[in-house]
Amino acid sequence: MRFHRTLARGLGPWVAAAVFAGSIGGAAAQSEAAAPEADAVAAVQGMADYLAGMSSFEFEAHTLFDEPALQGVPAKRSASVHVAVKRPNKLFFEAKFDDGSDRKVWFDGSTVTLANVVEQTYIELPFDGDTDGLIEAIQARLGLNLPVLMFAMSAPFDNVGDNVLDVSVTGTRTLGDDVSTQVAIETIDAHSQLWIADGTAPLPERLVITYVRQFGDPEYILTFTGFSEKDLPDATFAAEIPDGWTAVELPAAN
Repeated sequence: MRFHRTLARGLGPWVAAAVFAGSIGGAAAQSEAAAPEADAVAAVQGMADYLAGMSSFEFEAHTLFDEPALQGVPAKRSASVHVAVKRPNKLFFEAKFDDGSDRKVWFDGSTVTLANVVEQTYIELPFDGDTDGLIEAIQARLGLNLPVLMFAMSAPFDNVGDNVLDVSVTGTRTLGDDVSTQVAIETIDAHSQLWIADGTAPLPERLVITYVRQFGDPEYILTFTGFSEKDLPDATFAAEIPDGWTAVELPAAN
């Protein structure tokens, strides 16, 4: 499912209401209002198509996110992230957090290895599938929400599904020397702002998500600091587990 089809389903009732209203003026206003939405959908779809066309690439990013709190303001946390992808079935992911913790994931096409660098432990599991399937499985099995890995998938934003309520272009923005289009995406669970580079390489530059249905409206901010398309060697995706590390079992599902 492509992003514009997902959005079209969400907007369907609005369009139907305008048609049955039988007002020529109302239809004209609806048409004019649809133009910004079409521009936003085109921008997001262009980015998704560009990413899907990259067969081997890596990127660096920095995240700032809210740690859930039972009361008061959620605590801000940060992490530096490195992601490498070789389609259809190779992935490397590392996240270094501000508390000193360090997590790595390797997927070589048949085995996925998850490592806790500080604790010197690792989990090794067989996996028969592609990178997209692995990312979905990791998030579902471990109960994690990792928006950064959405940009490693072959169809970013397709998992938004029928949750899309509205999308629009907020405006043209300048980040350093780069000019980008800022797109607002509203879903049932979150309000997001996505910056997409203008030009022939419409890569993502920044993503801000506010989870409006969670206590305290926690935020997730992702800023890309480097994107490189290159032929990555298979060694990039081979697990590097030092001697003496301890193999552990995957915790039981809740």
